[in-house]
Amino acid sequence: SYSYQYIEKRQGGILKFKDFAPAVFHLIRKKFGVREKDIIRSFSPEAVIGKKGEGKSGAFMLICKDHKFILKTATKEERDFFWGWLPYYYDHIIKNPNTLLTRILGVYSMKHAGFGGVTRFIVINNIFNSPVYYDPLLKYDLKGSREGRTVPEHKRGSSTTLKDLDIDHKLYIPSSLLPLLQEQIIKDTDFLAQRQIMDYSFLIGVHYKTEENKSEIVDRIRKLKHSEHSEHHNNHKQGNIFNIKYGGLMTYNPEKKRKEYYFFGIIDILQRYGKRKQLEHLFKSFAADRDAISVTEPTFYAERFKKFMLQLFVSAPEHLDVYNSIILKKRKGHRTLKFHIKKGSDNSLKSKKDQVGKDLEQVHTEKEKKTEQREELSHSVEKDKDLEKSDKATTADKATTADKATTADKATTADKATT
Repeated sequence: SYSYQYIEKRQGGILKFKDFAPAVFHLIRKKFGVREKDIIRSFSPEAVIGKKGEGKSGAFMLICKDHKFILKTATKEERDFFWGWLPYYYDHIIKNPNTLLTRILGVYSMKHAGFGGVTRFIVINNIFNSPVYYDPLLKYDLKGSREGRTVPEHKRGSSTTLKDLDIDHKLYIPSSLLPLLQEQIIKDTDFLAQRQIMDYSFLIGVHYKTEENKSEIVDRIRKLKHSEHSEHHNNHKQGNIFNIKYGGLMTYNPEKKRKEYYFFGIIDILQRYGKRKQLEHLFKSFAADRDAISVTEPTFYAERFKKFMLQLFVSAPEHLDVYNSIILKKRKGHRTLKFHIKKGSDNSLKSKKDQVGKDLEQVHTEKEKKTEQREELSHSVEKDKDLEKSDKATTADKATTADKATTADKATTADKATT
């Protein structure tokens, strides 16, 4: 069936747990290399941290201590809305293996005797999931809007997520990956606009080595290389060229002269531009520039979002190929940056790009086939109509001929009677 319900009788009442579209989400988890036992293990009672979301929705979240998954509460409206466009979401992530959209791995509800009676929640991937770089040193939640998109200085801390007006630097992407990232941003936002979704964000975390964390990071990398977790982690992140290095994208920042890791994705994709949001847009537009507020019509929101993000990302220096090993050598008390090119180091990236090209070509081929099928069907229908008209005309001619013959016979009979 399309959903599975588990019922258990308890002393405080009846507990009902519902798993929505288990077969579909099984395929989605398989696509992203996530096993059911991984989720169960991550959400054991002693392995989660509860916190209230930083967004306006006030959603409650359970974050796994192993940094892999997040359980987030959802409203009935959000759940029902996603239920309606789940087939389109599935189709999009299958056709776009490098999608930046949140990986929704399961949708559930639980009826209980506690406050509210019903709790609805979803399980999603943690964008900052990394076996090495646990907590990004810089975090940004970006929407492409300006109104209210800053965090006051007195509210900022080491773990604060900053906003659009707070980011004062570019984000450097390897030249080989920049066009692919730009293309994927366009594809994902166009898809969300088609589904009437808005108010989503581009969440990005930036991590790099400092004197304080350097020894700890080196120790984690050493342990990772001597464990099976490395292979498991890569499986968990499979199918995305933007998170193949410790769960993120490795790059080089020429301004800061340091290697950095980016962890990013598009989050909060369950907000529909319904009547409530339309009224919110109307009221807010009285007090502020309607083009600067976050809540706005999905197509305009997508165009503004794309423009902001495409300007934010720039190409890293061309002579830097960050997927090759970087060697730092000390010479006479200062550091010299050198790059060692490994043979075949770009094979993995090249194969990924080739696969993306093949996927796009396959999509275009399927579209052309469907177009041809529609045209053939249209021609067939027209031919049937023409044949039908021809048959009608023939029948009409026969009927006319028969009428004429009958009339002639009657006339002949009449003449004979008169005679």
